[in-house]
Amino acid sequence: MKKILALILAAMLALSVFVACNSSDESAPKGEKGEQGEQGAPGKDGENGITPRLKIDENDFWCVSYDNGKTWTSLGVKATGDKGDKGEAGDKGDGGENGTTPLLKVDENVFWCVSYDNGKTWTSLGLRAIAIPSVIDVENKLTLTLLDDYTYGVAGFLKEDCTVLNIPASYNGIPVTKILNKAFKGNTNITEVNIPGSIKTIDYNEFEGCTGIEKLNIAEGVECIQGGAFFGCKNLKSVKIPDSVKVIGGQTFENCSALADLTLGANLEEILMNAFKGTAITSVTIPDKVIFMQNEAFMSCENLTSVTISASVKKMGREIFAECYALKSVEFKNTEGWYLGDNAKAESGTVISSDALADRSTAASYLKNEYSGYYWLCS
Repeated sequence: MKKILALILAAMLALSVFVACNSSDESAPKGEKGEQGEQGAPGKDGENGITPRLKIDENDFWCVSYDNGKTWTSLGVKATGDKGDKGEAGDKGDGGENGTTPLLKVDENVFWCVSYDNGKTWTSLGLRAIAIPSVIDVENKLTLTLLDDYTYGVAGFLKEDCTVLNIPASYNGIPVTKILNKAFKGNTNITEVNIPGSIKTIDYNEFEGCTGIEKLNIAEGVECIQGGAFFGCKNLKSVKIPDSVKVIGGQTFENCSALADLTLGANLEEILMNAFKGTAITSVTIPDKVIFMQNEAFMSCENLTSVTISASVKKMGREIFAECYALKSVEFKNTEGWYLGDNAKAESGTVISSDALADRSTAASYLKNEYSGYYWLCS
């Protein structure tokens, strides 16, 4: 026991000496400050870092690579959750409205249009309808040719011995607007001609010399009948000009020697030179919108007995009723302001008295005889 105590005391003494030797003593003298040491050498550059890469393995776990994809380590984290339970069925939806089948048509400009309300309204699709360049209209025995404006022109009969010409207003939804290259000029087999309003102009000499034509029907919509269109159709007996026509060209019906029944349309504005010369008409009323009748418009109408001239007429050419030997009565709806001129632009000339023109017999004589060689002008 005594030995143990002695050892403990010895240890405690040694410890106290060690502490005393290593503790700071502020009262102890300090040495001078040493010089600054030399700067250490720079450290080596660190290696380039690597951006980790991620992927999902075949078991749907996230994996990471720190060596640009050479090796991969699973992170133990699922990339997708477990499949959930099947949801309950939803409520049944309300019944839908009955659908509408769209309708299609080709408009007047040969574009496709669609209607979603059974044809009440139409909307253009902006797509031009495809038309065949040349077709055969079997029903009307005609050949039709596609024109630059995507309308059809009549090129002629399938056979020359056809007698009735029925021109359709359209074919397969595409308008027929023209008769091409005087297709029927000189065809003596034609006895009847029916022209639709889709043809706005009947061109020059279109039916010239078609001596077999007896019936002519021109539909509302035609606006102009060019010169010589029916020249010399000597068996044509009756003509009714529709209200849509504004101009009748020169020599249009000249030498249609059987033409006895003539009705002029209400919107006609001009009757050009020799338009009805040599016809068999017995009377004519000039409509209220006609302004000008050119030279010899009714010359040599030997059966013509009476004429009514509307107040709208301001100019009449030379010899307009010359050689109308049977003409006995001319009624001027306006008898004031008429004078004779040497040309159509004369601003003054010999005045024709209103009283003289009020007498129908005198007016007829002046027009066919005494003053036949002058222009008649109204101020």
